[in-house]
Amino acid sequence: MEEHQQETQIKIPETAKIKRLKSMNKAESSVTSNGDHHKVELSRKRSKSAAEDNKKQTNDGDTKVVYKPSDFKIVKEVGEGSYGRVYLAKRVSDKKKVAIKMLDKHHLIKSQKVEHVMREKKILSEFSHPNLIELVGTFQDEDNLYFVLGYEENGDLAGMLKKMSKLPIEIIRYYSAQLVGVLQYIHFNGIVHRDLKPQNILISKDFRLKLIDFGDSLIEGATEDIETPDDNSEDLDEEDKKHIEADSNKHKYAEFKAHDEDAPEDPGYKKMQEYRGTFVGTPLYVAPEMLKESMSGHFTDLWALGCIIFQMVAGEVPFKGKTDFQTFDIIMNREFKWPDNINEDLKDLIDKLLVIEPMHRLGAGRPDSGHSYEDLMQHPFFTGIDWLTIGKDPIPYDAKVLKRIIKKKSALNILEPSDTAPDTTDSSNTDDNRVRQSEVDVKLQSPEEFEQLFEEGKELKRGWLMKRNPWFINQKRLFILTNHPKLMYFKDEETLRGEILLKQNCEARKICKYKFEVITKGRTYYLKHPDKASVDVWVQEINDAIRQKYRS
Repeated sequence: MEEHQQETQIKIPETAKIKRLKSMNKAESSVTSNGDHHKVELSRKRSKSAAEDNKKQTNDGDTKVVYKPSDFKIVKEVGEGSYGRVYLAKRVSDKKKVAIKMLDKHHLIKSQKVEHVMREKKILSEFSHPNLIELVGTFQDEDNLYFVLGYEENGDLAGMLKKMSKLPIEIIRYYSAQLVGVLQYIHFNGIVHRDLKPQNILISKDFRLKLIDFGDSLIEGATEDIETPDDNSEDLDEEDKKHIEADSNKHKYAEFKAHDEDAPEDPGYKKMQEYRGTFVGTPLYVAPEMLKESMSGHFTDLWALGCIIFQMVAGEVPFKGKTDFQTFDIIMNREFKWPDNINEDLKDLIDKLLVIEPMHRLGAGRPDSGHSYEDLMQHPFFTGIDWLTIGKDPIPYDAKVLKRIIKKKSALNILEPSDTAPDTTDSSNTDDNRVRQSEVDVKLQSPEEFEQLFEEGKELKRGWLMKRNPWFINQKRLFILTNHPKLMYFKDEETLRGEILLKQNCEARKICKYKFEVITKGRTYYLKHPDKASVDVWVQEINDAIRQKYRS
């Protein structure tokens, strides 16, 4: 009874979508973490009554820990996405570092992502594996949902590949085996990830892999577990009915959108429409069957696994064109070039994963088919791997060397990739350097060189924005606001393209929901972000930085 009294609801008109949120609230109501999988040792310094306040008894006798905002102390913001922000925080009871993902309820409803969030919570709360991200717990307030996740301080596999390009074969074998192990675990439990890529693979303090982001995954029987309104409900409008009809078909999705809405159409645009809207995931790792037949299953993850292993050995993905359309054609035709001097066993493994026919991929077949999971785990490349311990085995490489390479300060990437990683199809014009002398590529070779850019200043905010160049082409750039104040923007995390000095007469101004401009004496910069709330934050923080610097 006490739990129900603490339940909060959003005070907006009652619609079918709000009913979906209410069902989520009832399931969440001061959401918990299971004691069997995530045991929390409360600090002895806390009083007995305080500790008891945080414990609830479930029907089956398990003890669950109920969290609230005061149980955590925010350290700093470490990421930003379409539906919220990610913070590094410390649990008050034991000072454990955690990552808190804050998700805006209103935005989730508007974007029809409630089911995605509930699906991810269900998976992370019910399943535990050494190579799955830990869900420490969840809680909520009137406006937001909060996911408390394990904090993995070494960034993600994409960051490691950016720093090291090609990985040593010992690391490739180790990481490939960890990925096979965790994929076998989720697949045998009826879960298909469907968005497997380096950005969704975090690296722990001990350099073990942690799989994240199950928002686009499939779960067997999920339609029975996630409450949605009856499609005969009187409260449903046409938009709701379309939404439910789309959710009921596991093999048809309309998640893909072009990165650059303003970019000119290429000659293959019409054919591109045949691909668009038929899959979830990222173009570089999407499997042929998702493009051709809108079909996905455990075999889809195995194709992505082959792409990732190839990337670890070659330093680049196997299938990449100048546009998404070209990439899709390359995938459908299985056109790629093997790197020189590749280990023969490793080549054979990749070759058997990147098979067009889904059920013929290594790991996708039934027992005794010759390409089952057992055959995958017995492949010669994995000779010497102990599959019972690989998830916890130490990395067979000097951890101190790896730490220096990827550096201690690394971004935590647990939001949507489109908001935390550079675009794979950058539409930058090579003549752009002629427009403005200061807008040239500066390749930073070390963390020290990067830090020197701040000139003892303080970083106030960072995030990916679309910047319009003089040819009216939008380019994705990483922007960093400092208290000098100035805005630096990067082509990627290392290549500086330019900076905007924010003088006393400069101003940031919102143009419309998703666009804003930064007005300086000599030029106006046009920027946009897919989240209107983030646009408001950027405008406010830029103007606050200017006022703070030049206030009388």
